[in-house]
Amino acid sequence: MIPTTMPVIERPAALVEQEKAQAARDAQVERQDQAALFGAVLLAHMRDGTELEVKIRLVSVREMPAFFDMTAREPELIEWVCGMPAGWADGLAPDSHFALMARIVDLNFPLALRWMESQLAMLARMYPSLQRKAGESPSPKPAPGPGTSSASG
Repeated sequence: MIPTTMPVIERPAALVEQEKAQAARDAQVERQDQAALFGAVLLAHMRDGTELEVKIRLVSVREMPAFFDMTAREPELIEWVCGMPAGWADGLAPDSHFALMARIVDLNFPLALRWMESQLAMLARMYPSLQRKAGESPSPKPAPGPGTSSASG
């Protein structure tokens, strides 16, 4: 007669613990990879009382002009960086709006600053006369006073 079931082989407890530890390390690496892609995850509170985990992404160098363009339009910037539809930020509770903006700036400002410095350096190389003119101060010209004329007489 042929056995229909395979015997159960018990794994040593130490091996099971090693596998659990490795799974925990793998999960941590995955979270770190996600953090590299998405700078942070915040819990957003909406005006209607609901909550939602929101991923705040890092803006790429290519997107820096748009990032600077949107800084004066905070709701639009939040929606763009967090991948939310237009109008979504209007439903944020004020504290969540400002918390998201602070985190967006914290995450993206270092790259934004480097990009802006690069842009300024490029302009200075392309237009060296701008750099000279920026450092020069115009010399004041004396205004003609009473009793002076341009013709000698």
